[in-house]
Amino acid sequence: YLYRSEDNGDNWTELVHRTGFIWLDSEDSKVIRLIELGFQYPNGSRSGVWASSDSGVTWYRLSDIGEDWDRGWSKYFHYSGTFNGDAKTFGEDMSDPDALFWITYQWIFCSFDGGLSFKNLYTNEVNPKNWQSRGINNAVLFDIEISPPNPDIIYLGYFDLGLFRSLDHGKSWKNCNQAGYTGDWRGDGGNAFTIAADPTRENVVWASQSENRGSTKVLLRSSDTGKVETWERVGRGLPGTTSLFGLSVDPYSPESSRTLFITAERNVYLSKDDGYNWSQALDCSGQCHFTAIDHFNSNLVYAGGSGGVWRSASGGASGTWEQVGLPEMKGNIKGDIWDYGWEGVMDIETDPVNPDWVFVAVFGGNKGLYRSKNHGDT
Repeated sequence: YLYRSEDNGDNWTELVHRTGFIWLDSEDSKVIRLIELGFQYPNGSRSGVWASSDSGVTWYRLSDIGEDWDRGWSKYFHYSGTFNGDAKTFGEDMSDPDALFWITYQWIFCSFDGGLSFKNLYTNEVNPKNWQSRGINNAVLFDIEISPPNPDIIYLGYFDLGLFRSLDHGKSWKNCNQAGYTGDWRGDGGNAFTIAADPTRENVVWASQSENRGSTKVLLRSSDTGKVETWERVGRGLPGTTSLFGLSVDPYSPESSRTLFITAERNVYLSKDDGYNWSQALDCSGQCHFTAIDHFNSNLVYAGGSGGVWRSASGGASGTWEQVGLPEMKGNIKGDIWDYGWEGVMDIETDPVNPDWVFVAVFGGNKGLYRSKNHGDT
């Protein structure tokens, strides 16, 4: 409820059965505006900006979340708060009584007309449903993949925004989440840990998808550059798991039936039919997150995680793996990479210029980037 005191706070009078952020007009003391963060949804009885022009005696809805509230590529529910309360969500412009900045946990909006409308300040729509950042996004990127045959095609996997793609070399981006695989996000977000683009077929891409970090992941395949309606579920033989990482594609395998690797439940799995069917290639006791294939010799396959580095010299076939790398590449926790105290291999990259070279990024105290010039022997 909103109360008013006219004696320095000694006594209070209830004005209205509403609450929220109080936005006063510095040029007209009779004007009061209220914004309730927890009730911003279309057609809600408490949504929008409520105002009084007679010191709180009568109230009317000044504007409502809808066509007059620009959202950019986000949705109406992103007109929310921060993790630190209302006081750190709104900021008044002391030089302009009609300006109010609205900072959420991920986006920034502003009204320049006293609350009649709001505009987004974080993105520009450069083409229909294709967006360009203004540089103030709070986005948690987990994977990036550039199409080898067409570098204009780039895919991004986000922790909570799901899958995005660019067809113009990163100048603009479009949501490519299919609603059926994103749970309550309904296509407006999601969780994508790993993406792999085909080495020669520029339209083919694989990606993991789920609602959030703790939900069961699915493996998807698109034959049309990740266009929303073209994703199909593949991955028969993979275990139901919240941990699906480390996609890699053998560039020397048949183009119509690629060999792929992935880690599921932190073990390594292999597919030889474009990702439709899978079998376990390496049981690494739940300590693998990432895979990589040598650029010159696809018989050389690597895997890594909290258990260090493994290598196969026989195309990743089951029973052909051995542990390589240094002792300091290992960690003491088997869980996922966001678990407290986790250490281990965070990425593996084989050199595209020098045969037998491989780089390993290791997360943890006094660890870092390592290089081997003899396919992991030393």
